[in-house]
Amino acid sequence: MLLHVKRCVGLRSADLFGKSDPYVTISVEGGERFKTRVTDNDNSPVIDEMYYLPGKTPMIRFTVLDADDALGGSDDVLGEFKLGFPKPVTSTEWRSVKGTLEGKKAKGVLELAVRLYTPTRVTLNSAKGLRNADGMFNKSDPFAKLYGLIDEAGDQAARWGTTRVVDDDLNPTWGESFTIDFEGRLPRGGRLSPLKIIVLDYDKGSAISSADVDTLGKVTVPWTDAFATEPRRVSLSLKYKGSKAGKVDVTFEALAGNDDGAPTPAQPTSTSADDAEARIRELEAQLRIRELEAQLAAATMGQPAASPSASPPLARPAQPAGQYPPMATPVAQPATPAPQLMRVQVPAGCAPGSPLIVAAPSGQQLQVTVPHGVHQGMFFQVEIPSHLQNV
Repeated sequence: MLLHVKRCVGLRSADLFGKSDPYVTISVEGGERFKTRVTDNDNSPVIDEMYYLPGKTPMIRFTVLDADDALGGSDDVLGEFKLGFPKPVTSTEWRSVKGTLEGKKAKGVLELAVRLYTPTRVTLNSAKGLRNADGMFNKSDPFAKLYGLIDEAGDQAARWGTTRVVDDDLNPTWGESFTIDFEGRLPRGGRLSPLKIIVLDYDKGSAISSADVDTLGKVTVPWTDAFATEPRRVSLSLKYKGSKAGKVDVTFEALAGNDDGAPTPAQPTSTSADDAEARIRELEAQLRIRELEAQLAAATMGQPAASPSASPPLARPAQPAGQYPPMATPVAQPATPAPQLMRVQVPAGCAPGSPLIVAAPSGQQLQVTVPHGVHQGMFFQVEIPSHLQNV
């Protein structure tokens, strides 16, 4: 579940000379306890923090407190609010909640919103009006990165995708999609950092990861876009050193969830790794179609269903009694060989998009790419080329 802690309105002043310094604690029944940042001297603070709460959440207790910086002082409780869920949240529609705070001397309202968590597909369509980082005789060679929401190892923001480089163009078109899915990567839940997009200029004399790569502009994505209910296409203003630096055109789409609240598998995107996954699904569908065709043919002939690889029975027209023409020798139709698939587990330290070397059944080495949305410890299937199969 996604929880958006929006703001508090009309809190009481707990300080003698000034307003309260409020923050909110979030206690999940049978789970974790989280804490928002403190807002100084404000009885109607805008919090605007997003939390991911995994699993079913029957009850959440919100406690609003006043931070006391005085030596030996304790934080004053400004009020509490309980939010119960008799049934799991199964809708991607945002449900707004206004909770009146209760308790001794309590005053004010806590504003929240909740919805089902599902993966999000982000398409980096294009950019316009980028700054030129290559001097008078050339133009920037821009590419874009999508990152944020959760921290990976070493407190590095998770990277969800990088577009290709478009040479010598201040108005590039990428049209590349990436799937954001952090279920399983944040098992205990927690506060999400903002989602960000950065546009960079590729220096042909260095690697893309080089520190010499110039920043053309970046933008923090609003929560209303990053977790939009309906597909949303927006134009976001880029900033460079505090000034406007063009715009980036982005589409956000929440992928549908199952009735039990679990997200459906990510849909294929335009990246090469996801194209490989789509090819595997296509081959599996073809096998199923052949099986159904065999069953249908068997039912029509009144015969038991043959295996998908077996040749269908040959039908002959009925002959008058006493006439028995010589039977033609049936010609066996070659069976379409099923593609040989291999199950691969992602080793530790490998992220989506990383290359892997695996051993094929023939003993030879095969290079594959970890699909997007598949992380260390998870499995994915690889189609084995015919020349590397066991024969």
